[in-house]
Amino acid sequence: MIQALISRFVTHNGRWYQACPHCFRQLKQKKNNDLLICLEHNMQVPLPW
Repeated sequence: MIQALISRFVTHNGRWYQACPHCFRQLKQKKNNDLLICLEHNMQVPLPW
């Protein structure tokens, strides 16, 4: 059996997006501010995905 751990995310190359921690869909920026929202779960703290 092989096990692995993720030690860090490489976020500077554009190969990740800010996802909803519930459904993992990409979050969209709310109009006129910097809040991120999920269309299904409202405002969320982003999760690298």
